[in-house]
Amino acid sequence: MPSPKKLRDVPNVNFGDLDQTKNKFLVRYDATTEEYKLLGMDAILSSSQVLDDDLPDDFVEQTESEIDAANLDFEGVDGGAF
Repeated sequence: MPSPKKLRDVPNVNFGDLDQTKNKFLVRYDATTEEYKLLGMDAILSSSQVLDDDLPDDFVEQTESEIDAANLDFEGVDGGAF
């Protein structure tokens, strides 16, 4: 079976209907259901983990280890269309 080319084609992705009502939504992994889902950015950005200015250290360390700032280039980044 070939690898999916789109995130929404991955078996554990549950975005529902993609339309204008999903504008400003972010992808979030739900460990309880083991699915990737869309959640409104206000719900994510107002969570206690963000508002207390203290993200979990293991999250920060993993993110720092996986992202090389020297390789970031935001010219031409396309988030796609819904």
